[in-house]
Formats: sequence, C-alpha cells, structure tokens
Amino acid sequence: MTAHIRRRDLLVASAFGAVGALAVAGCGSSSTTGADSTTSASGNGGASTSETSSTGAATSAAGGTGPVALPKHIAFSGGATPDLAPTDGGVPAAYLSYPKSLKSTGMPTPGAGGKTTTFTGGMGPLPTPVDKNTFWQELNKKLGTTLDVSITTSADYAQKMSTMIAGDDLPDIVQLQPGSIPNFADVLKAKFVDLTDELSGDAVSEYPLLANHASASWRGTIFNDAIWGVPYEQPLVPAMMFVRSDITTKLGLDPNPKSLADLRDLFRKATDPKANRWAVAAPTDIWKFLQIVLGAPNGWKLDGAKLVNSYETDETKQALSILADMWKEGVVYPDSFAQPWATKEQWFGGGQICFTYDSYNNILGFLLNNLPSEPEFKVSFMQPPSESGNGFAKVYQGTGIYTVTGIPKSSAKRTKELLRIMNWVSAPFGTTEWQFCQYGIEGHDFAMKDGQPTANDVGTAEVHDMAIPYIGNCPPVLFYAGHSEYAKAQYDCIDTAAKNGLVVDPTNGLYSPTNSEKGAAMSKVITDAMDDIVQGRKKIGDWDTAVAAWRKAGGDQVRSEYEKAYAAGH
Repeated sequence: MTAHIRRRDLLVASAFGAVGALAVAGCGSSSTTGADSTTSASGNGGASTSETSSTGAATSAAGGTGPVALPKHIAFSGGATPDLAPTDGGVPAAYLSYPKSLKSTGMPTPGAGGKTTTFTGGMGPLPTPVDKNTFWQELNKKLGTTLDVSITTSADYAQKMSTMIAGDDLPDIVQLQPGSIPNFADVLKAKFVDLTDELSGDAVSEYPLLANHASASWRGTIFNDAIWGVPYEQPLVPAMMFVRSDITTKLGLDPNPKSLADLRDLFRKATDPKANRWAVAAPTDIWKFLQIVLGAPNGWKLDGAKLVNSYETDETKQALSILADMWKEGVVYPDSFAQPWATKEQWFGGGQICFTYDSYNNILGFLLNNLPSEPEFKVSFMQPPSESGNGFAKVYQGTGIYTVTGIPKSSAKRTKELLRIMNWVSAPFGTTEWQFCQYGIEGHDFAMKDGQPTANDVGTAEVHDMAIPYIGNCPPVLFYAGHSEYAKAQYDCIDTAAKNGLVVDPTNGLYSPTNSEKGAAMSKVITDAMDDIVQGRKKIGDWDTAVAAWRKAGGDQVRSEYEKAYAAGH
C-alpha cells in the first residue's frame, strides 16, 4: 500500500490536487467531524443562509453595535462551465472531467515589488527552498512580489501565533485559526486590519475573485461588527458517512438503511471479528452521526429566546446510550479508544471497518492510498436514516468556512496590495492561474496524462507543500481526476441532504469569549464522560452529572454570551 496521506495533508491535497492524478478542487475541510460543537472555531463562523437578513447584513458578537453588510456575491464567469451546477442550497459545482481548454482570469499582477511575508499552517514537509524551487520563483514573478513563507504544523500553530502576537511580530498575511487563538475577537481588534470598508457590500467587487465566494461564507470573518479577513470556504455539508461498498456488496448487505433499527442491524451484519472486520471506529464521530439520526440539535437550538445545548437534550443522551450498546455488541473497532483518531482512515482503507463518518474531501486520500493495491476498492455515501424510517434525517449544516486569512495592522499601508495578492491566488477552477497554483509548471512540476494534469515528485515538493490555499482559495468544487463517479455521487449526496433541509446552529456567526478561552477544557469534560460511559466505566445515568460539570466549567456563561449576541442581531 502507498504511504498514507495524513488528515492535515488532505486539507491542501484536496484543494491543491498536486498529489498524483486525483484532485478535488478548491475544497477545504474542518478538521473535526466530532460531536463537540461548543469548541468548533470558537463559536464563530457560519454560512447559515437563514441567519442572513434580506439586506445581506450579518451581526456579530463581542460588543458590536450593528449589522455588517456581507460582501456581495458576484459569480466569476471566466472559469470552466461545470457539468453539475452549484445550487442556492449550498451544493458545490461538480466537474466530471478536466476542462479541455483553460482561460486566464485576466487579473493583473497584484504586487508592487518588495517582499511579502506569510504565516500559515502546514501539511507536512516544508517546500523546496526558493533558490531551488522553480515554481516558487515563477510565482514571485506572477505576483509581483517576493513571497517569504513561514509554515508551521497544526501542533505548533497556537504557540507560534501566541509568540508573534505577544512580540507584535506578525507577517503581512496570516492564516487565522480561531479555535487556536484565545480571546480571538479582542486579538483581531488589537492586531489586525478592519477590512469592512474594503470588502463589505459592493466594495468587494474591486477584488473579483474574492467576490466569487458565497456571501454566507463571509459570516465567519465577522467579529465586533467588522470584517477581519478572507474566508477559506467549504461546503455547507462538510461531512458524510462513507461506506466500503465493495465489502457490503460482497456480504450482500444493503448499505442504505431506512431506519435506526436498520442501521444497527447493518452494523451488526458487517461485523465479523474472525475476519478482522468491524462496522465503525472513532466513537465521537459515530456519536455525532447517531445524534443526526435521532434529531438532536446541531450544537445549539433555540427554545424561545433561550439556547439549549445538544448535550442537554434527550436525543444526545439516547445517542450516547446507543453507542455504549454498540460497544458492548462488539461492532466498534476494539482499538478505537487506544489508537490516534486518524488511524480510522487506515482501518477504513484496509477494510477493518466498513463505515466512517468523515470530511467529504477525504475521498481523495482513500482513493490515493488504496486503489493502487486494492483495485476493487469502492466507496459510496450513506444518507442518515430517520429514527422511525420516515425518510432521511436532516443533516447538520456546517459553517461554510474552514479558516480566515487576515492582514495585521503593521501591514495596514499595504492592505489593498495584499488583498490583490489574495485575490490573484483565489483563481477559480478551470483557469490557467488555478492550474498554476495547484500544479505548477507543465513539464517541470506536472505532465498532462489522459487529459488531466498529474503531479510528479518535484511538483509535490515545490507546489503542494507551499500551502498556497491558506493565502487565498477559490470556492469548493467537486472534481476527482479519473474518478468522475465520486464527484457525481458526492454532488448527489450533498444535494439530497440540502433538499431535505439542513439543521442550522443558531450560534453560527456569533462569538463567545468564554468559549474561546475555556472551550478546550469544557470539551474535555464531555469527551472524558463519553469515553467512560461507552466503555462501561460509568453508566448512562452519569451523563447528567457530566453535563452539569460542563455547565459549571463555562457552558452556562457561553450560553449567556451567545444569547446576548443573538438578541443583538434579531
């Protein structure tokens, strides 16, 4: 089997398409599909179209006084025509083949000379140094500036960001990961440029490729009633249940259960320890999927003017009880709690588990890592059944955003130039600039094979490891070179979920200082309790005690802050 691509790798491999012959274009993924919604992006973000007023305004928390006009969505018409068009319901465009001819975006050289420094997360190895990196040198020419990139791992991001903030030593362009920056809204106000005048409403038209982002994706960039950055956009349905359909076919199983009872029966029949095969792993993710099936809230729900967290509902408690029963039944991979979370992807690829609830764009890694050695490897996507069997359950709507890219105040004089640079690298799929940013230079970094660009080892080191999408990225599209069936299958899966109605978290687009500061500790209270109950060290009756501890640790304060923020905007 080929070397496994790590989950962090996929965040850009999926958007970059620079690994092998497969690509999913312009896609980002939240790194979590787990059930702890209180810590996701510090409570910010959101592409909740139902939370956008008829005037296109969005309201944020943390002491704001009024709504902000979301940047106007102006679809860019110069890219390739999709085989399956995007929808107003949040379904991304899908391409079943690579465009035969590419067009330029027509964007002029954005830089004004000199040097431009950046700080982003990384996907593994650092890129080939600029003096030996032909792509990097050509990128500098096209951008009209000398890029000086600083790339860090996800494990080191928070510490390095904290050090730069404390030392007032921030580079020109910064990838912001809200959940890794305590007191995020205050940091933005103190250290970063307010981009509202540059980007809100019609103003964004000065940057046509940034205007190509859906208006709703900008909600996660708004704090203190101001726009603080450019979104790394992702679909409104960012996760789905993957099925090893080659295995279910061999076992004669229907991979599309009609009810909760059918789902559990499917899991039992797919499990055979003697064959080294179980149904699922990653209990936190399966817990979330069960919450969807049972109709639990997506993080929070409104009860009048009051907010109720999913942890406080009977549906979430019932989902936990079912998960504990599944553990006892032996349908959960026995090493699920002992091994790193990402190991589940190897188990899925190796056939040790048959189902995994995962980020939609991880299909790329599954194909790359398994098809070479397992030509029969096939995947399908399961819609969550309703508990009763009356149609599908409603899927949770994501935030529509992964991270934010901002400009520090120390670079304020260059704001327009830096936005032009972000604009240039946000070229949409099907343009020459997109192909350059994703694959590099033809004949050096990649070659055209079977009508599509295929990266070589040089391109992987020069282009993929540069992490350009964290500086600027286009809206997500579904494209898997040589495997159009997966683009079509995912499009249909997301479209079905969107038409069925998505469950919105009313706190999307809001900010809680307490959640930003204490979210990790609060999350640990919940995950520790979940681990103990599922593995039988505690009983389901102890869940109420854990929820009370979560409330005391900050849950009630987070609720209060969200309620005030929500009331201010409605």
